[in-house]
Amino acid sequence: MHTLFGPYGYLSMKRSERESEQIRQEIDRLDRENSQLSDQIRALQTDPAAIEKAAREDMGLARPGELIFRLPEDTPATPAPGTTPAPARSSPENPPHK
Repeated sequence: MHTLFGPYGYLSMKRSERESEQIRQEIDRLDRENSQLSDQIRALQTDPAAIEKAAREDMGLARPGELIFRLPEDTPATPAPGTTPAPARSSPENPPHK
């Protein structure tokens, strides 16, 4: 019984192996993320195109004479408070009500 259920038994060992594998996967993910961030840092230190891209996207900068139009990322699913929804259009399948 002690070999199976004890603090150093088989079940405890399997649980530790699962936790160890999860930690290894997290370390791999973080290593990949660190590598990507290092590449971005290197590009921002040396590549004028990367610097311009960051200035345009992250800081909203533009060249002289350019205009920037920012569109909302999400459109609301419901009408804003105080507005009325557009009337439904009639069609042969949906005749107007009288």
